Amino acid sequence: MKNEKVMTANNKKNESEIRSLIEDWKKALLSKDTDAIMSFYAPEVRLFDIIPPLEHKGQGAYRKIWEMCFPSFEGPIECETRNLSITAGDDMAFSHGLYRFRGTMTGGKEMDMWARGTVCYRKVDGKWRITHDHHSVPVDMGTNQAMFDLRP
Repeated sequence: MKNEKVMTANNKKNESEIRSLIEDWKKALLSKDTDAIMSFYAPEVRLFDIIPPLEHKGQGAYRKIWEMCFPSFEGPIECETRNLSITAGDDMAFSHGLYRFRGTMTGGKEMDMWARGTVCYRKVDGKWRITHDHHSVPVDMGTNQAMFDLRP
């Protein structure tokens, strides 16, 4: 029973650290800081995103996405999370929830979309790093079109 209490305390501490990482990640996104964004990822990160191709392997591939994405926005990119759930052990954790991304594209078009996200973390040298990041949007099976206009 004593070990269960210690495990629970450690899990709560780890969950809190993951929540802080997510908030810091959102701040880096808001400021469009590629180096800050990349600091959250393990070198061997795997990404399944709404942006092709099907899979991005490693920090270099992921950095290219941000370097392409950030100049497409006139101002900051806002991120809101809802229904965020985190499960954290001693050296592995995962989260899932809904993510809202909003911003003004170059040319003035407004982007406002919700995506589903599942993120996996590993503790490396005492610091949490993202090792797998998966974001997606539902697809209308009748039209085969992504449904960017859904709201929770």
